[in-house]
Amino acid sequence: MKDLPTVILGTLRSDVLCESTLKEVGRRIGPDARKVLRTTPFSRRGERIPLTAISNAELGFTQDVTRLQTYEAALKLRLEIVPAEIGPGLGAIYYDQPAGEELMIGMEPLVLKGFRRIFTVEHTPATGLWLSLCKSHITLRFPPSTIWVFGKQVGIVSDDSETHRLVA
Repeated sequence: MKDLPTVILGTLRSDVLCESTLKEVGRRIGPDARKVLRTTPFSRRGERIPLTAISNAELGFTQDVTRLQTYEAALKLRLEIVPAEIGPGLGAIYYDQPAGEELMIGMEPLVLKGFRRIFTVEHTPATGLWLSLCKSHITLRFPPSTIWVFGKQVGIVSDDSETHRLVA
């Protein structure tokens, strides 16, 4: 598990501001990610979301698993599913991302062209920093090496006081 920068919801209040901010920090936006940004809900709350990166292997998986299996394991560790806004928000502040690192955002999928998709924040050695999308349909499996981004809970919350909704 690795701590990541904290994202403040509401910093990027629109797709236009998001695109210009990502461009300023040198992060490219994939064409499908650009389309999804137009419909991504952006908060106005100013809530701080501390983030952590964790692999499927660290979650205890030795074989490929679905996104839902990953999310269920993360929730058992008291990690949180994050809003879609975390993808571009992390991309805007994680400009020193190590080359070769690809992070899947642990979010409820957005639909584009009939497919469920999640944001990825990546640094490809050949082409640099990217905000992209990854298909995330219900049967798609991710290997143990896949690294996910989840929110870290602040304080102690009893298991029965929180309800998490997973979207297949």
